[in-house]
Amino acid sequence: MPKQKKVVKLPPVESVPSVKPITEQIGEWKKKLAAAKEKAVKDGKVNKYDPKLRTALKKLKRAQRKLRRELFIHRPRGKAAEAPAT
Repeated sequence: MPKQKKVVKLPPVESVPSVKPITEQIGEWKKKLAAAKEKAVKDGKVNKYDPKLRTALKKLKRAQRKLRRELFIHRPRGKAAEAPAT
């Protein structure tokens, strides 16, 4: 059986001041994605291959990855292993 990865506990977004601009950027891209999704409807279905929809989705995902990386940098660290007393 493969080993399971340990789940990394990320800090809440509110506790890290450096992610505020990234969250604002994500909010903007969510609005743009919603607008692109409305325009990409054809015959009652969303055309997921619409270029503007794909671009908006990619930019949103890129911003979300950037947020996750920043939160990972500021994650709480466990105590270092104590050196044995000699």
